[in-house]
Amino acid sequence: MNYLITGSLGFVGKMLTKTLTNNGHTVYGMERSFSDPNLFPEKGFVPVCADINDESSLSEFLQNIKLDGVFHLAAQSSVKTSWDNPSDTYHANVCGTSTLIHYLNSLPHKPKLLLTSTAEVYGNLKNDNLYSEKTPVKPENPYGLSKLFAENICLSFYENTVIARCFPLIGPGQHPSFVLPNFCMQIRQIKDKKKEPILNVGNIKVIRNYTHVTDAANAFILLLNKSMPEEIYNLASDEYFSLEELINLLKELSGVDFSVNVEKNRLRPVDTSFFKVDTSKIKKLGWMPEIPIRETLKEMIKYYIEEKHL
Repeated sequence: MNYLITGSLGFVGKMLTKTLTNNGHTVYGMERSFSDPNLFPEKGFVPVCADINDESSLSEFLQNIKLDGVFHLAAQSSVKTSWDNPSDTYHANVCGTSTLIHYLNSLPHKPKLLLTSTAEVYGNLKNDNLYSEKTPVKPENPYGLSKLFAENICLSFYENTVIARCFPLIGPGQHPSFVLPNFCMQIRQIKDKKKEPILNVGNIKVIRNYTHVTDAANAFILLLNKSMPEEIYNLASDEYFSLEELINLLKELSGVDFSVNVEKNRLRPVDTSFFKVDTSKIKKLGWMPEIPIRETLKEMIKYYIEEKHL
């Protein structure tokens, strides 16, 4: 089958590409540029050099291809960056989605679209209720708001859409601007004696659940193939941890000792803390998270600290 992945060079896009091509599918990976032709040695990957905000470039590369499904992953996905530059976040996440939807509507065959959204659309619950797909949405940062706009565009103007609201995804290969890879990179510097044994952090009291990127990729494929259109699904693991607990796990698993220092510039204007997530809807389709947090952190320590990637 033929699949289009926007943001194919991203953290999740790479894992999704690997999973699909390993199962014999053809992936058309869309990026604005491909600087390294050997980046995707997997058989079945076809690079599509196109700008998601330029519909003509999409048409040029895909006009003679019948797509069986589209995974829309391309986005500005950092909450911190969304506060620093909300206009760029809006342009990437809202305008880019609108252009893609307009292009898909021009096709005679309407492939199913999976939009990766975020739990940030919910904001903070004021009580101890579950976050379910029916929970009222009230985003509290520009990133969450931009993704809510993207959801509404897809559901309003492209019927063959399914939405995955992802709670935090982690794993090897995630950009160091995200919190756990950043901690790993700091620990690497401490281990190599390039930094004082102090881990600089923001708010480490927030409690969240973290899903391995491999589990997320499997969930996306399942949703595209088995879900009903115009539905929303929460995607989250069943394990809950504060960042403070994960820092202690990183210290234990890495064997590197350090103290912790809270820096004001690492604190967000608003920090969303997720407590209880209802994932019964996606589990009814047959999905279950398989990789526990301890194994995930071991993989990240190997990737960032021992093998010194990035």
